[in-house]
Amino acid sequence: MVSVGVIKVKCDACREIIKGKYIHFSDGSIFCNECFHYLPKCISCKKPDIGGEDSSIDGFCSICHKRAPKCDICEKAIIGSYTRFTDKSISCDDCMKKYVKCDRCGKPVVRYTKIRGNVLCRFCLTHATRCHVCSNPIIGTYWIFEKDFVCDYCYKIYERCNMCGIPSQFLFTVHNKKLCYTCQEKAKRCSACGLPIVGRYYSYKTKEGIFCEHCEHLAPHCDSCGRPLGIQYVDISDGRKICFECQRSAIITEEQLNDLIDTANSGLASFGLKINHSINYRLISRNLLNKRIKEVGVDIAAGKNLGLFQRKEDKMNIYIQSHLPIQLALGTICHEIAHAWLSENVRIKTQPLHIREGFCEWVSYKILQKYGYHGQAELILSRDDIYGLGFQKFLEFEKKNSIHALLEWAKIAR
Repeated sequence: MVSVGVIKVKCDACREIIKGKYIHFSDGSIFCNECFHYLPKCISCKKPDIGGEDSSIDGFCSICHKRAPKCDICEKAIIGSYTRFTDKSISCDDCMKKYVKCDRCGKPVVRYTKIRGNVLCRFCLTHATRCHVCSNPIIGTYWIFEKDFVCDYCYKIYERCNMCGIPSQFLFTVHNKKLCYTCQEKAKRCSACGLPIVGRYYSYKTKEGIFCEHCEHLAPHCDSCGRPLGIQYVDISDGRKICFECQRSAIITEEQLNDLIDTANSGLASFGLKINHSINYRLISRNLLNKRIKEVGVDIAAGKNLGLFQRKEDKMNIYIQSHLPIQLALGTICHEIAHAWLSENVRIKTQPLHIREGFCEWVSYKILQKYGYHGQAELILSRDDIYGLGFQKFLEFEKKNSIHALLEWAKIAR
């Protein structure tokens, strides 16, 4: 037996049994046709609000209001399109039109900070990359220097450091060059003037230290080692200026000279080079040495001679310029003793000048190397004058022959 019944449906608003059409929503709520048209509706889900306008929130029902995204500017629930920003905040379309926008991220702001005419929101003011020069947040174009960022404004308006290239409000001037504080602190210092070195610098093989271009080209140089002089140096009566380092090892007494002659003779003997005649050694000033050289007529090095060998029959004299540092004095003594050896042993009286001077330079080179003065020895290697031309011939000969053979060849070389 089949029984037939009628399902009665009540309206959730008026609580009356619905006769005729009704509207059914996905959450299970049902409204009669009259209540659906009479009651205000949620602008999102279109469901009638039973409590009327007073119970709706910004036109949303409580459920839709809870689910809807909220504008971080006006704090109202958003229906439709909105804009999201880098700080993860969102803004409704109304606020986007209503308020001024941050010049960095484009976010509308009610309260903002203005820097050089640019509007900045709180997030950009806190999190934006800061300019290394002015410390302001960077907006728009910027320049990168290794790990430092510089805004376009500072890059154009301030002078730049000649070492790192970074603009700065405060620069030190060093010989017409500009230096920032950081570069001024970490820069290498000139051994002469003590100031920071910007750009090219110079060094010398025989001595330690580096020198700026200004001191290299404009400052007086030491007459012994050739390096630029600082504020303090020794003034010799013959007009020479000697740096303190050269002065510390300078040969200025006969006792020092005799000790160095013993050292030279000991080294020469180890190569089989021995002088039969006695030699008279004298330590003289530069002016007197130049005078003696002019008298003899052998001014080969155009005023840069440091020593002179002179022989009259069986009498031999060697003159050494005073105040030479030990390595320079040793090389000079060996050079002049080699001349003395040639005067005793050479078989060709018309032996070319470059051969004689080249052999003497070779002797000096070997002794300097033997006693560890490698920097001074390397200067002989780099000579390209008449001394250097002859020296290279003996150096090549030594590579293929023994030292004994070289000494025999020196007696007859042309």
